[in-house]
Amino acid sequence: MKYKYFTNRNVLTILSSMALCFSVYAESNAPGNAIITGRTTAVPDSTEMLLYKWNGNVGECIARDTVINGEYRFEVPGLTELINADIMTFAPGFPPMGRNLYIAPDAMVEIEGNDPYIYTWPVKSNVKEQAEYDRYLLHNKDLWTQYQQTGIALSEGKDSSGQYRQLHDSISHLIDKREISFLESAPASEVWLDLFMKKARFIKNYSGEIAEELRATYERLDDSVKSTAKGAAIKMYLYPEATLAVGDKIPDNPLYDLEGKVHHFRDLLGKWVLVDIWSTGCGPCIMAIPELNELKENKSDDYEIVSLSIDNESAWKNGTAKFNVADINWNEGVEDRGIYSRLPRHAIPAFLIISPDGTIKDIFHGHSKGIYGRKIRYYTRQNMKPSYSESNGTRVVMHPEYESNSTDCILDIEKIEMSDKGTTIYFNLDFIPKYWIQISPNSFLSTPDGNRYAIISSEGITPGEHLYPNEEGRGSFTITFQPIPPSAPNFDFIENDSTDGWAIKGVKIK
Repeated sequence: MKYKYFTNRNVLTILSSMALCFSVYAESNAPGNAIITGRTTAVPDSTEMLLYKWNGNVGECIARDTVINGEYRFEVPGLTELINADIMTFAPGFPPMGRNLYIAPDAMVEIEGNDPYIYTWPVKSNVKEQAEYDRYLLHNKDLWTQYQQTGIALSEGKDSSGQYRQLHDSISHLIDKREISFLESAPASEVWLDLFMKKARFIKNYSGEIAEELRATYERLDDSVKSTAKGAAIKMYLYPEATLAVGDKIPDNPLYDLEGKVHHFRDLLGKWVLVDIWSTGCGPCIMAIPELNELKENKSDDYEIVSLSIDNESAWKNGTAKFNVADINWNEGVEDRGIYSRLPRHAIPAFLIISPDGTIKDIFHGHSKGIYGRKIRYYTRQNMKPSYSESNGTRVVMHPEYESNSTDCILDIEKIEMSDKGTTIYFNLDFIPKYWIQISPNSFLSTPDGNRYAIISSEGITPGEHLYPNEEGRGSFTITFQPIPPSAPNFDFIENDSTDGWAIKGVKIK
């Protein structure tokens, strides 16, 4: 199977998401202001340095400066509380990482950077949390240097043999072991909880041994620590509920709108629902919003579209206003520890298709033009019940049911005609205008007994050649295969007997 289909599959993980950067100007040394000065021989003059503040899981650039004569400076005005931030640069030869800083009102911070290993640059600060964090960080400085070296090689595409990826992963495992050992022996301060939560968040990525060490460390905490907001969040990461899969019922957790009113997915029973799980700092999530808003505006009574944010309240509300998220726009109030944490794959944007009875019918990821409308049209067509008839030796099935469809909802079967002359399938095409599909001439039908039935003829398409939809992205064609036996209860349509071929399986004809 071949088709022209451009899509951004490089969905962002939450911790790498960033918002647009803006400059901050303030009077020097004003009360509450934090001053960060940097000196570097590793970053060329005229290179931009960025300061990112973390708002929950979303990075927001709060200051920027250009290196001049090896120096740069940030001023963060009006701080009233401790914040977590990163110094970053996109200069060539640097790893895609930043130097973590704890910044408080009246903070004075000095950074020295004379190598490209920014994650472990020396920092002097009057903020006590910085010293505590750096004891933890620099405990592994030798490994972090190697990790950044391999990270630079990977970001520059120098890993044709896979050796850097293998080494990168091996170093990461050693770092995890050392860091967990360090956390086991350190007191449970606010910095400790921040560090432990970073580990707990990615527990699905760890081997069984490391995962168990994390849980054992948590169990040794005092109840007073476990009962804090961070302690409760850590528990949700370490002991997640069962992974959701197609066929499960959608959880009925409380969902909050912008006014704080409580909703549930059960309120939408009786309709198909497309759930868009998004974050303000996720580029592909933002790219999808205009198309989803258009679908919301023109929706029928058959379905609803729910935008479900995994940001904290302030980031969610700011993102809603900034990107004009329309109609049903909810938040679980637990950031990424709700439904999102139970998905098989942690990447955003993530989408769920929920049937009128509350069953998860599909889980998919990433922004791809046109796919949301196709999914909705494909699933709502299931409101049309299949029908079976026979006349003059020809059996007809309208709107047949089938078990699975790997065409990404590009193809749907409207009708099947079966006689001793052949089996004709009437396909509907739903795709992006000016994009083409191509059906292999080697396509076949397969029945449960293992027999195959080849193409006899076609109308509206020539197998092996391009077929374009109309200006609205629609089209139709028929393919006739060798006759399948009347005793067959179902068949599979196999477009190409290879790993990249389309398949519609379990097509019911009785």
